[in-house]
Amino acid sequence: MYWASQSAVEMAFLNGTGRVTLLIETTPSYTGITLYKDCLYISDKTVRYIFLHCLGNNHNLKTMTLVVV
Repeated sequence: MYWASQSAVEMAFLNGTGRVTLLIETTPSYTGITLYKDCLYISDKTVRYIFLHCLGNNHNLKTMTLVVV
């Protein structure tokens, strides 16, 4: 399972074990969290980024610039 709190995005197994922090920000403004084809997308409107986490990549996040039209 994945969830976003006021300062972090975390994941764990459904029984609560294996908890891992994926992303920590000082002033986040998360607007969405979506799992699609083994990748987790986290959008933040304050920094205008989409953070991308693909399963199996050692919990590393890639940053994609959010284009606002």
